[in-house]
Amino acid sequence: SPITWRSDGKELATVDQTGLANIWNASNGQLIASLDGCPGTINAISWSPDGGRLAAGGDRRKIVVWDLASGDIVQSLRAHTASIQRIDWNPDGVRLASGGDDGRVLIWDAKTGKRLTSLGGDHGRVSSLDWHPDGNQLMAVVGVNRRRTLKIWDTATGEEVVSWSGGNELRGGRAALSPDGSRVVWGDDTIDLKTQTKIASVAGETWGRHASWSPSG
Repeated sequence: SPITWRSDGKELATVDQTGLANIWNASNGQLIASLDGCPGTINAISWSPDGGRLAAGGDRRKIVVWDLASGDIVQSLRAHTASIQRIDWNPDGVRLASGGDDGRVLIWDAKTGKRLTSLGGDHGRVSSLDWHPDGNQLMAVVGVNRRRTLKIWDTATGEEVVSWSGGNELRGGRAALSPDGSRVVWGDDTIDLKTQTKIASVAGETWGRHASWSPSG
């Protein structure tokens, strides 16, 4: 199930089987709030950088944004033609990226609800999304099984600046940019983005399904 931490680490958001997004106190485990209004099964949740809003999307192709102070839905966004799989806030706290089974990556102004950009769309489902720390570039993993490709776009121009498959290897769908944006861990490999080459791999017969960096990189 989706899970996301508030930036200060004090609260945690999870999703339950009834379709609620639940906010928890991370120090004592107490339930702070339960948020409804996102229809169907929630596949993705993401906390805004300032901790004031939570976005969620799922199999009904709709994204909702809650204001956590009031518990109200402040945006309801719909444009995907299939289930939404990933959501990620830009570091500026205004733009929101979403990716779904329709293969599209959409960028929204979460304050106005306006769709700003549409990327991709012809490579299969989007299984990972991660904004670069510079707030401009956006990384996604698209496709399925051995046909997955890691892509990075310049969102200001829409230009695709990285497209890397790394050979016919079975990889998990999740990837994560390093805190400085110079490397990405994907599956069992760490990739240098400047040279687009593998610089490290996990030994043994493994298949990394999830990826994350320590804050120090």
